[in-house]
Amino acid sequence: MTISYEELEELALNLSIKEQARLVERVASSVATQLRKQITEPEAGHWGKRVLEVLEQYPIEEWQAIENPVEWLAQQRADSSHRLNWDAE
Repeated sequence: MTISYEELEELALNLSIKEQARLVERVASSVATQLRKQITEPEAGHWGKRVLEVLEQYPIEEWQAIENPVEWLAQQRADSSHRLNWDAE
């Protein structure tokens, strides 16, 4: 037997307050369990493949302009540290 969401909602609203609280607790627990599974279970496939998929979204022209990655990174860090105001609260 399958019931519609509207029928289910009507049934739930006709429960006593104690029964509604119990139902809400069980539903919330179920949702939390499902969310934990989604967070802790990695997507299928090797993680390296997913990293490559992300990297391939960036324009390669910008990467080709970097002659020395070590110097480029040092410059990026220096530029970002100048923008940070460590004395600000």
